[in-house]
Amino acid sequence: MKERGLLAGGKETRDGKLAEEAYRLLLNHSSQGFAILQRGRILFCNDALAMITGYPRDELLGMSMEGLTLIVHADDRAYMSSVLNASVEGKSPGPDRRFRFIDKKGHARWVETNSMCVDFEGSPALLVTYMKVSQRQETETTLRESEERFRDFVEIAPVAINISRAGTIVYANTAYLRLYGIPGLEDVVGRHLVDLVAPACRKAVATRFMRNTRVELEEEEFEIEAKRLDGSLFACRVAVTVLVLSDGPATLAFFFDLSTQKEAEKKLEASQNKLRSLTVHLLHAREEERKTVAREIHDELGQILTAIKMDLRWIEKRFDPHAAVIMDKLHGVVGLADQTIQMVHRIASELRPGILDDLGLAAAIEWLGGDFSRRNGIPCRVDITSSEPAITGRNATALFRIIQEALTNVAHHAHASRASVELWEEDQTLLIRVQDDGIGITEAQSMSPSAFGLIGIRERVQGLRGDISILGKPDKGTTLMVTMPVPLEEAMA
Repeated sequence: MKERGLLAGGKETRDGKLAEEAYRLLLNHSSQGFAILQRGRILFCNDALAMITGYPRDELLGMSMEGLTLIVHADDRAYMSSVLNASVEGKSPGPDRRFRFIDKKGHARWVETNSMCVDFEGSPALLVTYMKVSQRQETETTLRESEERFRDFVEIAPVAINISRAGTIVYANTAYLRLYGIPGLEDVVGRHLVDLVAPACRKAVATRFMRNTRVELEEEEFEIEAKRLDGSLFACRVAVTVLVLSDGPATLAFFFDLSTQKEAEKKLEASQNKLRSLTVHLLHAREEERKTVAREIHDELGQILTAIKMDLRWIEKRFDPHAAVIMDKLHGVVGLADQTIQMVHRIASELRPGILDDLGLAAAIEWLGGDFSRRNGIPCRVDITSSEPAITGRNATALFRIIQEALTNVAHHAHASRASVELWEEDQTLLIRVQDDGIGITEAQSMSPSAFGLIGIRERVQGLRGDISILGKPDKGTTLMVTMPVPLEEAMA
């Protein structure tokens, strides 16, 4: 009996060793990681866990709670802390989940866990199994989490955003619902985008959003007239791009309300039109005043001076020719009268050349070129080939002042040795070109707010619905070019 007992005892010992060896083989050759956690530390782990985490077994076994927490992704550390705390308290850590270890190279390694409470060496512990997540599962998890973060970001974004497929809305954020006056997400999901635009924009919107379901297309921007749920319309700029989701590509669109901007643009345009109308009105009023003053100076003052000169001549003829001193004074006064009469004529011509009203624009420009040459000693060629017969009144005055101011700039600033004025008609367009060979105006000078002469030219050109360009080349001169449609519109000079 004793022998049998010894034999029996030997058999039990051999079975125990066999079982222990089997368990060791099973643990060491398993693709799953195993660990026993007790009091916040790993008391045992297999080689598979070292392979899964990227840390040797001896490092894992020696890590503190803090160290174990730090080798987990920052977003998963709270979960790891709960598992370690559960191992201290001898409780279940709660539902199993996926999380990420961070290996020594900083790469994230996804794992799935399964834990259960066990008794190890007389104390409660956790037996945790770790299974490496496949690349596909890892990608899906990463993509799902990325989508969740994206939705969280989109939901709080102040910009109106929606996601659609083939033009059908599958998601819209709060800002989008607010922009379109839509009560809730369920009221817009499933709607087609063409339902939320003006009829004139539906075809363009349908085409663009259908086209942007292809992944290779880049971002595109365009403007539409959008329609709120109550039927009111508003201007909207849309930026669309392709968004790759876990279930395929979709169109991501950003919507920007342009109502305030468009309203501000309309008010600014109206204000500019009023200002321009006021400017041309003031120009016309000034021109009329100059015409009146020029006429009065020429007619009234000129006649008075002529009468004084005639009286002086009458006195001169009847005075004693031997009174030399008095005769010299009379001659001097007569000469002053002649100079004053010439000055009156010059001032009257500068205020309003009578030739413009009497002989027309072409003759006035010819006179202007000659007067410019006489005053400044700079030859000025005038070439007029326009067949436009209706340049009269305010339009003629506006064109004359444009050329006059351009030549004034040449005289004062160009340091030129010659100048030219050309006026011709081509393809239902009237063209004016004033050139010089001076130092050449710079762009900064041409756009300077203190260049009042050029500002006046621009205002007159705009009043005629024309365009102006000013091009200067260093030491090669300046060219001022004006173009306007023929026939000319009635303008304010």
